[in-house]
Amino acid sequence: MPTDPDVFDVVIGQNEGGYIALIPRLLSCSAYGETLAEAVGNISEVAVLSLARARKQGFATGSHDGEKYLRDQGFEIVERIPIRVK
Repeated sequence: MPTDPDVFDVVIGQNEGGYIALIPRLLSCSAYGETLAEAVGNISEVAVLSLARARKQGFATGSHDGEKYLRDQGFEIVERIPIRVK
């Protein structure tokens, strides 16, 4: 089954300071929020800018283990969601 190139998985972690969301396929694409909803809204905005920059400059999207990264930083994984980025 083909995958939709405009849909990206978001991994969200939480610690005592709030929530952080990141997109493993868009390197250096992360956003913070004091609430889960704020983190999701912020990552949606950051993703649009990150993807536009990657396309303009010819960067390939990458991949990293977002869950491992967040756990290593002391975050508990609380959500995994797909978002559409154009």
